[in-house]
Amino acid sequence: MRSVEVETLQQRPLHRARFRRELLEIDVDHVVVGPYGVLVVESKFASSQMDLGADRLTKRLRDAIYQVEKNAVKVQGLLCRTTPDLVAIPVVVFWGRLVTAPKQVVRHFDTVRVVAGADAAKWRQRLADRVNLSPETVTAISGEIDRFASRDRPKE
Repeated sequence: MRSVEVETLQQRPLHRARFRRELLEIDVDHVVVGPYGVLVVESKFASSQMDLGADRLTKRLRDAIYQVEKNAVKVQGLLCRTTPDLVAIPVVVFWGRLVTAPKQVVRHFDTVRVVAGADAAKWRQRLADRVNLSPETVTAISGEIDRFASRDRPKE
């Protein structure tokens, strides 16, 4: 979500309330919080040939990119009170022995990063652009995510 949209959410309470309801329907595979930022990860397994460096994108890759973009916006919306300047980084990871990694370790599609799971050692440090979160901010964001996630857990 762009900073202009965050400001709009803060200025329009009714719009923000509708957005908060949408957050309850969030379906995120992984959220990674660290000094390099907040990564919203969509993890996919491919049992058939998948070339992440191909010029023409498969429907499955396009769908994964769309899904992680939506999820990143929702996570960013969830965290906008704690860290209003936060930019959640959407990442798609494809796993499987038939997945061909892109020539560049991290392939960019607008704001989304696409990587091959087998190349994790190569791309882990390259997903974020710079160190931008203090330890206190990482703790605050993690706490906010934990509080949100605990709402969805069944009562014991």
